[in-house]
Amino acid sequence: MRRIASLMVLGVVVATLSSCGGTKKATSQGQSTSTTQESASANQVAVTVADFKIAILKLQLPAGHVTFKVIGAGPSAHELVLFRTDLAPAKLPTVSDGTKVNEEGEGVEHIDEVEDVTPGTTKELAVDLQPGRYVLVCNIPGHYKLGMRTAVTVV
Repeated sequence: MRRIASLMVLGVVVATLSSCGGTKKATSQGQSTSTTQESASANQVAVTVADFKIAILKLQLPAGHVTFKVIGAGPSAHELVLFRTDLAPAKLPTVSDGTKVNEEGEGVEHIDEVEDVTPGTTKELAVDLQPGRYVLVCNIPGHYKLGMRTAVTVV
């Protein structure tokens, strides 16, 4: 009877420990790989957009799939545009009147963007990033010039 009780306790412990390790995902070759919540959260980055700043805690990101969780802190609507560039955040090419970044300008590669991030909302920007330097900006006219820009490095 003790042996059965011990085996039952051991089974519960093993089941509990195996559920803490993450999930298994099948690959295209039929092999299974483990993914953990820790690695998923490492590729999620919170970015707050507010008048007139972009706040991000992680300035160095892992290469691969990254999801930016863009939080609108207002008081006005913003957007978040991602560029790959070796230029400094304040030195991106602008349109002729200087009010916003020229998204097709020399030295910048437009990766993706999320628009209409209003106060109190959160939107996601999911991208696959290669190692390099990137700049995040709000490209609503005047916002870039007022300081809504920051750089991140992907390793």
